[in-house]
Amino acid sequence: MITMITMTTAAAASALLLGARARAAEQCMTPEAFNAYASQRGVAVTAGALTIEFARVDATSWPVGKKSVMAELSDGTEKTVEDNPCRGIYPKIFGPLDCMGEPCLCSGGPCEGKVKQEVYNLCPAPGEETWADPLHSVPIFTSAEGTCTARFWFDPALQGYEITCGADGPYTAEGENKWAQRVDRISVLEGIIGDHPLESELVSAEFCFEAPEPGGDPPPQELEFAAIEDVTASLLYPNAVYPDEGDLSVGADDSEVYLKFQLGGFDGVVEQATLHLRALELPSAEGDGASVHAAAHLQWSEDTLTWATRPGAVGPELARIDGVTPGASYSLDVSALIDGPGAYALAVAPRPTDGNGVHFLSKEASVVDAPRLTVTVTPLDGATTGDDSDGETETETATSDDSGTATSDGDGGTSGDGNSGDPSETDSAGASATDSGPWRPPGGDDRGDDNVGCACQARARGEAPPLALLALLAIARRRRRTARRGERHAATCSAGPAGTIPLGLSARIE
Repeated sequence: MITMITMTTAAAASALLLGARARAAEQCMTPEAFNAYASQRGVAVTAGALTIEFARVDATSWPVGKKSVMAELSDGTEKTVEDNPCRGIYPKIFGPLDCMGEPCLCSGGPCEGKVKQEVYNLCPAPGEETWADPLHSVPIFTSAEGTCTARFWFDPALQGYEITCGADGPYTAEGENKWAQRVDRISVLEGIIGDHPLESELVSAEFCFEAPEPGGDPPPQELEFAAIEDVTASLLYPNAVYPDEGDLSVGADDSEVYLKFQLGGFDGVVEQATLHLRALELPSAEGDGASVHAAAHLQWSEDTLTWATRPGAVGPELARIDGVTPGASYSLDVSALIDGPGAYALAVAPRPTDGNGVHFLSKEASVVDAPRLTVTVTPLDGATTGDDSDGETETETATSDDSGTATSDGDGGTSGDGNSGDPSETDSAGASATDSGPWRPPGGDDRGDDNVGCACQARARGEAPPLALLALLAIARRRRRTARRGERHAATCSAGPAGTIPLGLSARIE
């Protein structure tokens, strides 16, 4: 399945996106850009339309029991106990279904190639489901020739779809938006957590929506960045690298600490920047204190820095620790230096009056207690924090030019492997840069009853394995995607009328 999405430009599709239901200011963007927009602002929209164009599929050739999701539009402003979205719109295509050894019937005919748009509400448990009318479409996806354009729309009162495949269609359905479904996350050609993917080539996708009323500035966000380099420069080793890489020593006139950070993945106003250090849990860590300054330049590497080649501290004292206790953690305000994305170098040095040296943990000594910066950012209007407009993670690779100014590779990190899970990349000068990519909004679970309209009985399947995102060192915080719950599949042998049905029951209709 091709995951790259381009913006729909066809005038006819654009004109249909909100149709007569458009009332407020309308914005249009890719689904990925909308997901970042909604997440960054903490909003869900009350009316909109997702239009996608994709290669037509032949569901009659699918294995028995297969179904695929064209899209999912979910509302995660409220969560289930499993931390999944409470509500969502879930249009799917059916393949052949088996009902006790016989082909299932969906609305009086074979299921394969038909579409059903469910609207689910899982809060409170066990949940309910309603759908667009007709319950099942006529067979639409019975040929793999050409492309189809599908439009899934909703407003506070109604929801529905419109599908056209070449000269076939339009096929339409409309139903009540019973729970005033809102949307804050969209997935295309699969469910929110990647369930039931539709194996088709995506041509384009665009989501147009009624923008929420202005509600003030976006909320501040806290990002965390680990040091990409940390090293002690000691007078005892004037022309050699300090041998204990786990110890960051600030001694009385004989040792200083140098830290380097690469900040990226955000566009906004830095409200606060805090340096975090932790003292070694050794009696020798106790001392008079340490002061934080800007380092004179970035042209150094932890692999080669010596006392003779250290950059030195410049400018006024940014922050101060008066008295260090072994094992204690310290938070130091360095906001006067940090004003946006880029590379920064700090020098932690003694005052002339400090007599007893102090010792802190390095990144080699502790991943958890390594030197790090937390940066509180208020995003600019329209900006996304930790995510670019097309949903791809950007990785800034730090280098240093002759002036000591950090530069990037120009395209968001093509020299590295992107979001591979490797917490850092190393440039030719030996300075490593950390991926400061985005957190991901949580996913959902398998929604709705897949046995409405069929004369069959099926058993519920077991729990699917949990999914989790590994926590990566020195990235902006990412929300984990939650494990999806088991799929709900059961049915009775009689079809019921279209309307609302409870979920989580042992007997259901398709």
